[in-house]
Amino acid sequence: MAYRVLIVDDEPSIRLAVSRYFTTIGFTTEMVATLSAAKTAVDERPFDVIITDLRLGAGLDDGGLVLASYCTTARPGAKLVILTAYASPETDSRARALGAVVVGKPKPLPDLAQVVMGLLA
Repeated sequence: MAYRVLIVDDEPSIRLAVSRYFTTIGFTTEMVATLSAAKTAVDERPFDVIITDLRLGAGLDDGGLVLASYCTTARPGAKLVILTAYASPETDSRARALGAVVVGKPKPLPDLAQVVMGLLA
């Protein structure tokens, strides 16, 4: 059975690259661009892993943390990865409190996959 991954990023090129890579290594992926679409997907389908950007468009500088918080109730078993080029000790602390892992951007896709596989192990 393939693991199901939700990829949330407002940048189409990043969504597509992450989705293609994870698909080639055997994952089933779904992509969305907004926080509201991510919440809908989480409500409607189970995911093993949710990979989200921290910043999800104008006015959502912490959208990934908002999504992680939402998922702790909606999908408590899902592994959460927050991608960001804007990491800070506060972001890391808030993410850890939600059970999420922060991964700095840019990150080679094989390294990101290694983080995800570690969470699933």
